[in-house]
Amino acid sequence: MAVPQMIEEAYTRKLVWLLQTERQSVGSLRPALEPAGLDTCQSCSDNLNSGLGKLFDSSICLLCRQSACRKCTVKRCFTGESKLNEKIMLKFCLKCYLEAKRLPAWPVGINSLSVTGRETN
Repeated sequence: MAVPQMIEEAYTRKLVWLLQTERQSVGSLRPALEPAGLDTCQSCSDNLNSGLGKLFDSSICLLCRQSACRKCTVKRCFTGESKLNEKIMLKFCLKCYLEAKRLPAWPVGINSLSVTGRETN
C-alpha cells in the first residue's frame, strides 16, 4: 500500500469515527435541514437550484446533515464491518472532511480500539 493511500485511509477512518461518536452522543443522526436550507451549499454558498446548479448533483453530508454541491462533496469508500466486506461509499461535506483531517490520530485510535473491544465482548 502506498503512503498517500494509507493517509487517505486514515482520514476515512477519522470520518467514520466522527460519525460513530456523533451517533453515540446524540443517539441518532442529526435531523435533516428544512427544505429552504437545502437550496445553498453550506461550504461555498452556491445556489443549488438555479442556473447550472440544477444540472449537477448535490448531496447531504452524513455528519452535519448540511447540503453540499458536487465540488464541495468528498466521497470516501469504506470497507464495511460485515462478513461480506462490501465497500460503502460515504459522502461528506468539505468542512467535515477538513475537520476530520485536523483531528489528532492518537485519541481517535485509542477510542476506536475501545469501541471495537466493546463490540466483540
